[in-house]
Amino acid sequence: FKDKQKYWQWKNISSGKTKNNICNIVKDKFSSNYIFVKSDNQQLKNNLDLDNNYQLVYEDKDSWIFSIL
Repeated sequence: FKDKQKYWQWKNISSGKTKNNICNIVKDKFSSNYIFVKSDNQQLKNNLDLDNNYQLVYEDKDSWIFSIL
């Protein structure tokens, strides 16, 4: 891996182990303004629901796209 720390950070976010400050972590550590979540990853969606720093910008049967505020 090019950056093992980022790999494990994302792995923990996407698996639901990281539950707090997801939007800040993604914005600061990954330099991203968006989070793409597949509809089968309900744990990540639930954890994002605990964070007030996003806005849902797209949704269909397969995924959600959130803009980080």
